[in-house]
Order: sequence, then structure tokens, then C-alpha cells
Amino acid sequence: MRIGEFAEKFGVKPFTVRHYIDKGLLLAERTGSQYIFSENDVLDMNLVLKLRAMAFSIGEIQEILSYRRVASPATDASRQQLIHRLIHQLACNKQEICRYQDANNEIIKLLAELKKELRESQTDANMRRGLSNRIIDLLCCPDCGCTPSVSDASFVNADLLSATITCACGYHARIENGIYIDESTMRRKTVFGIPLTSTDAYLSTVSQEFVNFKYKGMHVLSKQLAAYLRGNEVILEMDFCSGFFLGQFLEYVPPSATYILMDYDLDRLKGQKTIHDKSSKCGHIYLCCKYNRLPIKNESLDVIIDRDYTKDCARDNGTFMLDDALPRLKRGGILAGTYPFVNASADDDSLLGSAMNKAFVQLEFQRRGLFCMYSKEIGPVTEDGSPYHQDILNKKLYQMIYIGKKA
Repeated sequence: MRIGEFAEKFGVKPFTVRHYIDKGLLLAERTGSQYIFSENDVLDMNLVLKLRAMAFSIGEIQEILSYRRVASPATDASRQQLIHRLIHQLACNKQEICRYQDANNEIIKLLAELKKELRESQTDANMRRGLSNRIIDLLCCPDCGCTPSVSDASFVNADLLSATITCACGYHARIENGIYIDESTMRRKTVFGIPLTSTDAYLSTVSQEFVNFKYKGMHVLSKQLAAYLRGNEVILEMDFCSGFFLGQFLEYVPPSATYILMDYDLDRLKGQKTIHDKSSKCGHIYLCCKYNRLPIKNESLDVIIDRDYTKDCARDNGTFMLDDALPRLKRGGILAGTYPFVNASADDDSLLGSAMNKAFVQLEFQRRGLFCMYSKEIGPVTEDGSPYHQDILNKKLYQMIYIGKKA
């Protein structure tokens, strides 16, 4: 009987049979490149499969077979040895059953809690929230800098639910279901031509090490930034994956603050609004526009959060994002961000190369009148397979956690 036939007889794959041979559980004779199985191998395989079904480990089965090969299986000593092993394994299995039962009870408990939360969330889904009414004081035409007119406004719980925005220069936008929409900048979000679909799709392309690296940067920034919040701040998050940072930062945001999320992909912004309308206590402003067409007055923001956005804008638009964002930050306001960088290359004088050069970014902060209050370096990590990160593949990537105050 050869390996394929032997494996088929027991309903296993040839790989499993080879593994058992390598571990000494089966002693098949080898002739050239072929294994020949005897009746003893059939008996051994029957015993191995029974013992595996009883949850014996490979090492324990090795010990049982070794004893039976020294002392014949037909002897009382072999029977006693196997009886002792079976009684011990039965006790171990009972403990495992208890452990799994406890685990199942915890699973049932958590399932009940999650289903209850989901029912409550779906019940609240019809509760609509609008834009924080602070949007009225912040509005500025991105074309001419004048204050636009707001008409046909409707409100829900003092928040702005819908309205028409117009300016004498010809600029127009609308507020619909609590989202400010500049249709001239709307488009679907892609990275290197690849649509951003779901969290699961993204996670299937990146390493756990890279995810942990990014999470650690956000965690550090969240804790450090929280120390500077006193309440009532207007906070703008600039993040290619809008709301990604807020998911980690939400617990630190004061209820009296107003948090602005910006994204030119309306569907993604709607998704973030659905999430945060139900989970957030602070006021929100959702802006469907591009970063260089923010309808926000200069020197009106208390905090700007830049999570990798300087690098992403240099990559996608060939622009330095802070040129457009920093004028909107108040004097004494805070810029807080994560800035990915690689070891500087002397021959990379592109804007993306500069945006990923720690020394260049630090110099730009100083040149723009930012006083560093906190800085920390994290890394490195190397990402080598994700189509969403073609700009950093196979590079040792670090991130600078930075908090600065505008003079």
C-alpha cells in the first residue's frame, strides 16, 4: 500500500501521513522515493487517529507508541500504561470542557450585549443631527473670502439640518441632512487608482505590525493632545481616512467642543456621520469639500489635527497642505499631527520626498511660526505588500508625533 492509497483509506491527506512519518508515529519502509505501508502501520494509524480525536498531543502519542513498541501492545503493562494515560486525558478534557463552557458563557453574554447595543443603535438611527450652529460664525467663501449668505435653513434641536449657501462672487454650496456639500469638489476617493472600500478590504492588505504602528501613533497623539483641551474648542481633523483619528480620540473630546470632519467623498462622509451622530456627545460639522477649499474663516480654529495629511497631499496633489490650513488656525492655536518619514535621501527633491523628511517638516513648522510643545519619534516599521501604500513600500518608516502652538 502506497502513500496515496494509505491516506485515502483513512480519509486524510498525504501531507498528514508524511507528517506522522516525520514525527515517528508511523514507521513505513521507504523504497527509493516510495513509502510502503504494512499492516502494523495500519494498526498504528488507527490508534494515532483515535488518540488525536481524544485530544492527545503529538508528543503524548509519541510517548504512548514508544512504550507499546518496547513492551508489546498485548501485555498487561501496555494496557495499564494506556489506561493511566486515558484516565489522565479524560480529566484534562473535562477541565477543557469546563473552560470552553465558561468561554461559551462569556460569548453568549457578549453577544447579548452587542445585539442590545445594535438594536438601540438602529432605534436611534432615525434621530437626525444637523451641523453645529457654530458653522454660521465660521463660514467664509473659499473663492473670495467674504461671508456667504445662508438661506432656506431648517433646524433640528438647534442644529442646522439643511440650507442653501451662496456668495455674491458666484460660489454656492448646500447643507443637506447635516452635511455641508461643495459639489464642485465631490469625487470618489481612491489611492493609486484603487477605491477605498471597507475596513476589512484594507486590513487584508496590510500587516498587523503596520496597523499597530499606526495605532500607537494615534494613541500617543490622543493622550498628549487631550492635555491641552479645555472645552469649547473648534477642532478640525485633516485625515485622508476621515474620522479614523476621531475613533481613537473621541473619549478625550469635551462635550462642549465642535469637531469638524472633512472629506471630498460624500459617501464616506455620510458613513462617518452615521457613526458619530450616535456615539459622540460633542457638536459636529461635516464638510464635503477639498482641503484647499475649506469654507472656514482664517484664524477661527483652535486645533488642527494633521494625521499624515501633509504627506498624503504632497503625494496626491503636489501641494504642501499647511499652506492652506495654518492660516485658519488662531494665534495660540494648536497644530497636532503624525508625520511619517523615512531616512532622508539626497537625490529625492520631490515634494513628497520633502514631506517625508523629518528635518524639512520641522524646519517648515519653525518657518511658519509654530513653537514645538511636544515631539516624539516612533518606529521603524516596513510595509512590503499593500497596494494602498505604494509610496512607502519596502522603506523603513518612522512617524513623528508633533504638537506645536502658533505664535
